[in-house]
Amino acid sequence: MKIISFEGIDGTGKTTQINLLKDFLIKHNYKVNVRSYPVYESFFGKEIGIHLSSKDIKHNIDARSMALWYAMDRWKDRKDFIATNPDTDILLLNRYTLSNMVYQVIRAGEPDNLAGWVEELEHGVLELPRPDLYLIFDLPFELALINNEGKGKRDYIDGEVDKYEKDIKLQTTARKLYREFGQTQKNAVVIDCYEKDQMLPIEKIADKVKKEVSKIISFD
Repeated sequence: MKIISFEGIDGTGKTTQINLLKDFLIKHNYKVNVRSYPVYESFFGKEIGIHLSSKDIKHNIDARSMALWYAMDRWKDRKDFIATNPDTDILLLNRYTLSNMVYQVIRAGEPDNLAGWVEELEHGVLELPRPDLYLIFDLPFELALINNEGKGKRDYIDGEVDKYEKDIKLQTTARKLYREFGQTQKNAVVIDCYEKDQMLPIEKIADKVKKEVSKIISFD
């Protein structure tokens, strides 16, 4: 099974590109599945959703504890997925370990220590598989926020934009870290989704995605 994770700050168009790639791969006779994290209806995902609610001020927990909630959410979903989808050819993920590394590093302010700790937690202790490819979608915060505001109401909060999505300092720092990880992680590549001050058309971004995916998956 090939695993491809779609990463980037909120509002970069990950879900749209996942759906486009899924349809493209299915046309090439691959059996494709998609998982999005957190799984908000799960035991662990519900707790994450509570924390992301801007109205709840009691869930300001430390970075390692928060990282564990995200990791266990993926671990439980992975366990259930393997049991029910043994013949999947390609698994597309909307956020994965790299997201946990980025956002918890920001929370803790420990870039040298916490990123490695999260990676060991998810891939070492919990034995979650490493993805074959991380696609990091890069977009300035101002353009990403416009996309976030057009998403509509989230089921896990009482509003349309959660407290992380509208935090300019957090999102710009996350963007910087994603780009850095795109340079240091051997299985990661940055997809530039804009030119000057405009987001690229969806089709042009999709072409960039296919180009990178073609390096690990045959479309013949």
